[in-house]
Amino acid sequence: MEPDSTGAPADGARWAAAAVAAALVVHAALAWHFRAAALTTGQDDAIYLLLAKALRAGSYRDLWLVEAPVESRYPPGYPAFLAVFAGTGPGMFARGVALNIALSMLGLALAYLVARRWSAPLAALTVVVLAVNPSLVHYAGEVRSEPLFLVLSLLVLVLLARPAPGRGRMVLAGALAILGALTRSIGLVLLPVVLVPWLRARAWRAAGAYALVALLTVGGWLLWTVRAPVKLAGESYVADALLSHPPAPAPRRAPRGGRGAGAGPVPRPRRTRAR
Repeated sequence: MEPDSTGAPADGARWAAAAVAAALVVHAALAWHFRAAALTTGQDDAIYLLLAKALRAGSYRDLWLVEAPVESRYPPGYPAFLAVFAGTGPGMFARGVALNIALSMLGLALAYLVARRWSAPLAALTVVVLAVNPSLVHYAGEVRSEPLFLVLSLLVLVLLARPAPGRGRMVLAGALAILGALTRSIGLVLLPVVLVPWLRARAWRAAGAYALVALLTVGGWLLWTVRAPVKLAGESYVADALLSHPPAPAPRRAPRGGRGAGAGPVPRPRRTRAR
């Protein structure tokens, strides 16, 4: 958008940027004011912190369980982020919250960069509304994986926003998409976002290399979550899918010899009305 003789569009863009900056400050203040003061009863934050400690010790095990099995529910992306940047010790929880507030601010700024291509004032208005959204404020003030996933997803969109992104942008976007899928399972939708442009450009070698890396990393994690010996419904998407429809019991068979052996007839299941 080129400014006219009065400079109105340029002034509008500057006002929009100023509004976004103010909204980010308000968002950080709200998230810090309503932050979790300690570990919550939802247990996600405690599990993330313990998994981060396990990664720093060179494993990915459930340290809070007696047998310490290998973790199969929470993807390793966010615990790895905490292991690198949150450190250890009593202040680990507070540092995790501060990191999430910074990530949430970065996510809102990236959302503005993506949306301003169409209208800077409308993008700024959107960010102002999102900055005071209760859910975003809540996630920012706790040790949760949502802010990191938000940043990774929007970074992929920023890198691919150009009509013809270069090879370097595509490679970086692919790496971020894989990290997003290893942060939250819903991040699987990011993988084809990068793969499809390579396929459309007939960059077969690049597409094959990207698919192979995604298969070895994200696919390997998903395979482990399916084959893990311990699964609890409600703990992961895979467990919900596998345990919500248990296999039907095998039909009962009469022993050999039939009635002459004293087995009696095989009882038939009673029919009940659908409720």
